[in-house]
Amino acid sequence: MKALLKSHESLIYPKDLNYTLEKLGLKQGDTLCIHSELFRLGEVLVSKQEFLQSIIDSFFQVIGNKGTLIMPTFSYSFNRYKNYDKIHTKSTMGILSEYFRTMAGGGIRTDDPIFSFFIKGYRQNDFTSKLLKTCFSSGCVYDKLVEFQGKIILFGTDKLGYTFSHFCEEKAKVNYKFFKEFQGIITDENSQSKKAKIQCYLRKENTKSDLDVEKQIAILKQDNNFNRIEFANSCIVCIDARKYLKANLKALKKDKFALVKD
Repeated sequence: MKALLKSHESLIYPKDLNYTLEKLGLKQGDTLCIHSELFRLGEVLVSKQEFLQSIIDSFFQVIGNKGTLIMPTFSYSFNRYKNYDKIHTKSTMGILSEYFRTMAGGGIRTDDPIFSFFIKGYRQNDFTSKLLKTCFSSGCVYDKLVEFQGKIILFGTDKLGYTFSHFCEEKAKVNYKFFKEFQGIITDENSQSKKAKIQCYLRKENTKSDLDVEKQIAILKQDNNFNRIEFANSCIVCIDARKYLKANLKALKKDKFALVKD
């Protein structure tokens, strides 16, 4: 078995990743949404494809054939006044999500021309790929993640990957954001193109509205919902999506600026 990484003079093997994922509490049948930042992990000792495939293989080995993997493949296409092609528009969310999106073996990408996701596994058809009225409307990927008692994984970071917080803000109808409509062309997996529009919940100018990651982490920790384990030169974090939503809605009800920088 080849080592994947060199970290602090130690070698990291696929079995070490599997062990860490199991120690985090991941199990057969889990539905996981993975946000990743790989460059901090260490020196990669195999080819890029081997490295990325090994990470995905480890997750599927732990969650099994009844598990589901989700990765953000956000493109922000309509925000940037560009059209969105479900097959050809690249993910802006790092090399792991782009590899996952393009690897063989099925899976679906959602229609959202701003916040798309790629979903692969047992529950992939339970997530709608169709365009909703807003990016985080009822029935969106994060909404379904809560319904299926899914988990959010921050892989290689504990400071990035909190887009779920924006879903919570839309649920809570915070008054420091507003809906703005964007339009463009969406081309589906069958090369059929159509005009489309979607509303995105954006920050108001000259208002406290920037997400404060440290505040968010504090809320999660207070709820015992920030399971962090050192891995290689960085870490892996596991967060229960349902508890995440519940804690944020409670915090926002108490203080409408609970998630933003002072």
